[in-house]
Amino acid sequence: MRRGKKQLTFSFKRWIILLSITLLAPLVFSVIAIGQVAAATCECLPLNMGGSNSGSIDTTDCTSTKFGIGWYSDCYKFPGSVGDRISISLSAAFGNPRMLLYDPNGGEVQYESIRIPSGSGCYTLQVPGEYTLEVTPYFAGVIGGYTLTWLSCDSTSPIPGPVTPYNTSSGSFVDSPFDLKTTFTDSESTVTSCEYTTNGTTWSPGLVSGTKPNFTCTKTGINRPDGQPLTLNMRATSGGCTSTATAVGRTVDAQPPTDGTLTLIPSNSQVILNWTPAQDNGSGLRIANTYKVMRNTSTYPDSKCTPTNGSTQIYLGNLGNSNSVVDDDLENETTYYYRVCAYDKVNHISTGATAKTTVSWATKKITNNAGNSANPSTAVDGENIYAVWQDDTPGNSEIYFRMSEDGGYTWAASKRLTNNVGNSENPAIAVNGPNIYVTWQDDTPGSPEIYFKMSADGGDTWASSKRLTNNAGNSENPSISVDALNIYVVWQDDTITADNTTGDSEINFRESNDGGSTWQVPQTLTSNAGSSLSPTIAASGSNVYVAWKDNTPGNYEIFMKKSANGGTTWLTNKKLTTNASTSLNPSIAVNGSNVYVTWEDNIPGNYEIYFKKSVDGGMIWSTNKRLSTNAGNSLNPSIAVNGSDVYVVWQDDTVTLDNPTGVPEIYFKESNDGGATWAATENRSNNAGNSLNPSIAVDGSNPYVVWSDDTLGNPDIYITY
Repeated sequence: MRRGKKQLTFSFKRWIILLSITLLAPLVFSVIAIGQVAAATCECLPLNMGGSNSGSIDTTDCTSTKFGIGWYSDCYKFPGSVGDRISISLSAAFGNPRMLLYDPNGGEVQYESIRIPSGSGCYTLQVPGEYTLEVTPYFAGVIGGYTLTWLSCDSTSPIPGPVTPYNTSSGSFVDSPFDLKTTFTDSESTVTSCEYTTNGTTWSPGLVSGTKPNFTCTKTGINRPDGQPLTLNMRATSGGCTSTATAVGRTVDAQPPTDGTLTLIPSNSQVILNWTPAQDNGSGLRIANTYKVMRNTSTYPDSKCTPTNGSTQIYLGNLGNSNSVVDDDLENETTYYYRVCAYDKVNHISTGATAKTTVSWATKKITNNAGNSANPSTAVDGENIYAVWQDDTPGNSEIYFRMSEDGGYTWAASKRLTNNVGNSENPAIAVNGPNIYVTWQDDTPGSPEIYFKMSADGGDTWASSKRLTNNAGNSENPSISVDALNIYVVWQDDTITADNTTGDSEINFRESNDGGSTWQVPQTLTSNAGSSLSPTIAASGSNVYVAWKDNTPGNYEIFMKKSANGGTTWLTNKKLTTNASTSLNPSIAVNGSNVYVTWEDNIPGNYEIYFKKSVDGGMIWSTNKRLSTNAGNSLNPSIAVNGSDVYVVWQDDTVTLDNPTGVPEIYFKESNDGGATWAATENRSNNAGNSLNPSIAVDGSNPYVVWSDDTLGNPDIYITY
């Protein structure tokens, strides 16, 4: 058998023998001349380690490594590991064939005639690496055909593990292309080949890797059409024959999900993204990180939500059935482009649903009654916005409630919270998770008293009203704050007592420490010669702060009082203003140890809005800061805070180009550094009618403002956000 160039070796002993033969028989001179041929290189063939190898010895073959010149041979290579057991038989058309086995180091380890090892049984390899098997005749010059047969030495076949589709597989589905692998264990010999099938009948070669006893059969990049059912299996061959794993069934999912519809709800500095669920008829949407949301400011984000073209990823997660994301801290009057993509369980990603919108303040009218809707108050928790107000549609004033669960985009129907013969007025609201608390004044008993009502399920149902006061005088203008289960209510009360013989209004306080079920005894926080009016309250932990206006000094000034133990005891009153003018209608907010107060003051001649802050829990206060500088009157401020963001709203009747008649409008101002600096004032109502009595609440960086407005005739409640 011809195998390239010949490697002819020279043996000194045989040279002497041949030389002697030459001297005795000149006819063999041509044989002598062979010893003078230059050496050539022989290439060995790979040995079929599981079947037969047929060949032929002829005069063009290599010289035998063992016998040298005149002995022609073929050679084969095969891999081996320590402990592998082998058995090889040889049959030839010529007499006395021989096999020589060399280890990877070139050492001769077997020299047999027709079987390795001699007789029966198996030979155990001692050295790892590539072995060489030489086939040669016993006598020089002999040629002819032969057959090598690899005999089994294993007592067992390879033991298969589970068939595993991987890379893009989930449950009973695989992507296309997909990969396949199975482990095989054989402690007796090396796994030499493996195959795979996708239909259970047609087999194709796989790739074997590993060393004894652990091997892996792998096939990558298998392509099959979408929807095709598969029967996946693998089999492997070693010295102990072939074993087949247990087949698994899969179906090809080669298609991405189908996108739903994306809806955008813009408002002040934010966009609410709502989308209908994507659909996937194959493997289904994956459980974790189902949706990916990208945003851009110049064009739509690229298909499949790739992070290119200047796009920003704003969300990656699973939202269940809500499918809603709030994108905030945006620039007003800027257009934003969005794409929402969905993943299925084999990691296909959809093209993505797209929409764009321009961010700006949104305004909604949330009442439409025949009567007058006035004096609103608002609270917010996440995307849940709550508003209460008084409404005389029934004939007398009653308290109404309305809520939105999607950041103001849609609103549930109004709920009537009171049904009394008297007038229920001046409501205030606070929220803590699903617990909503409302307080108001009601003159059904004859004189105004303070009432309280709560909902523990986000406003769906409400408990019975609870009367908090039972005084001979007038209890009015309540304000409420909540911290966990602690609810705090303040109001003004002109009941004549031993400490208030003149019947001037004083500030009263009452608290509940169990979410409104029971209430402590009321406390009187002031005992002044003048009138203490318009209280406002805020709480942070066990620190409770109350501010009010008081004319004890002669003119009305703003006072403040603090409790550091949840209202059990109180520090002395602190006077926040010292003006010759009139300081009225304070509003207070707190964040940690930072306390903020705003009020109206006619120091300049007309009423303007002022601001003051404390960074040490109300002990030391900054100088007054004037927030408005208008020709008209700025009245009824309301304040809210989140972190270092402070927001103030008020009504203002300044005549401007947009307000030539000087009707009150709702003005808004914000600071993002705790009140050190303030952005420009914005007109948030901009209506032809009277916009009055604003109230503000904030969650995160999203402020919500409500007010009453008679632009369309009778006053209705509006909200901007």
